[in-house]
This record gives sequence, structure tokens and C-alpha cells, in this order.
Amino acid sequence: MKDKEFTGELREVPPSRLFNKLSNNSIDNFFLVLAVVYNDIKGIIFFQNLLVDTYRTPAKRELSLHTGEYSGLHIQLIRLIIGIVHEFFKLLEKNKPIFSTPEFKKTFNSTNSSTENLWNEILELALDKVKGDGNFINNLAEIRHNISFHYNQDGKQLRKSFLSLFFEREKMIFNELAYYSSGDNMTETRFFYADAVTEEYMRLRSKKKEYFDSMSSYSSELMELVVKMNTVISDLLKSYLKNLPKGVDEQKRRVEIKKTS
Repeated sequence: MKDKEFTGELREVPPSRLFNKLSNNSIDNFFLVLAVVYNDIKGIIFFQNLLVDTYRTPAKRELSLHTGEYSGLHIQLIRLIIGIVHEFFKLLEKNKPIFSTPEFKKTFNSTNSSTENLWNEILELALDKVKGDGNFINNLAEIRHNISFHYNQDGKQLRKSFLSLFFEREKMIFNELAYYSSGDNMTETRFFYADAVTEEYMRLRSKKKEYFDSMSSYSSELMELVVKMNTVISDLLKSYLKNLPKGVDEQKRRVEIKKTS
């Protein structure tokens, strides 16, 4: 029987404080989408940690089915993160006007200085104002401008990546042959060469191709970046919820999660 549970403090807020059903408030809309972004990133981080904590990390240059599955899932998580970051930047671009409103400034000014600085850097990057000087911003800029992936647009690009990986690059253990596994179910089946091609696709579009010599290292660095990004989003959302207008008869209520026996 599974007895492990998620921990935290359960809180409540009346829906009418989050949204007025009679008026369309762009700030409330923005913070709802921002909450979805936070949850998406948290989910990716959860699955990344689950993968690392549950399965053996393959040895360097290990050629095995386990390596294919493990590395393929890492690559997949990176692609999902890149997609989320792209959509997050588009969200910021679209909602630029609200950032100068008194309502947003009230929320923003209630966060700490570290959050404010990171948010300003992210916002400037999303709006193409500056590229920034720090590693955090430079790496987000790399994602912002050079790496993206779309099923319906990249058939030719994937072919180019396939040719680069298997016919143009120096032959090594990972690109001598195109590998896959075939079983009677989904668990035992995966097309590893497709994972390798999407990794090559990202490598070719990156100015920092050396990162992709070690996908696990790149994965770890990228995860660190999005954790920082999600910390900023979390602080903004907490400030937003804290500053919501309260109803006349409303009382603050908190319900602590109690583990049942």
C-alpha cells in the first residue's frame, strides 16, 4: 500500500475574490495563466527528480537500452521546459501593458528585492530590451532566441539533424548505428534514434554547442534556471493572492493538512 503523501498547507480563497464574473480583468487573467505556468514547471521538475531518484544514472559512454530510455526522457523533459519558457515569454509580451498599472505595481512592490531584480531581468529579456550580463539571463536568452521545436514545421530540420548526427559528425559509440527497442507494450518500446535527432536539432540551433556534449549536464543547468524562474513566479503569485481585495464579512481561513492514519 502506498503511504507517501504530498505535504504543505492547504489554504482557501473565495472564487469571487479571484474573478468578477461580470467584468473581464486583464490582470486577474494574467495571474491565472501565470499560476498555470508555475504548475507546469513544477510538474516538469517533479518528473525530473523522479527520474533521477528512481533510476540508475548510466555510466559515461554506456551503450544500453537503459541509457537510451534514461537519456531519451532527459531530452524530452528539456524540450518540454523549452516549450514552457517560450510560451512564458510570449505571455509576458502579450501582457506588457498591465505591468505599468497600479494594481500590478502593488503586487510587484510587495515582493522582495531579489524577486524584483530577477523579474525585471526576465521581463526585459522577454521584451527584447536587453540581453543581460549574468549567466541566468544569458542562458534564458539562448532559449528565447535560438531553440524551439514544432511538430508541424520541423520535418526538414529534423532530416538535417539526422544527416548531421549520423553522416557528418565524427563517429562515436552513440551515432554509429540508429538504435531502438521493440516490445509488446509501451514500456518496452522506444525509438532512441528519434531522441538523438531531437538532441542534435537543439545542438545545431544553439550557439553553445559544447553544452550538448553532455546532455545530463545541460539538463541540470537548465533545470536550475527554471527553478529560479519559478521562484520568481511563485513570489509574484503569493503577493497577488495576499493583496486581493477582501469581502466585508470574509475572515481568513487556513486548513492544515493532517495526515490520516
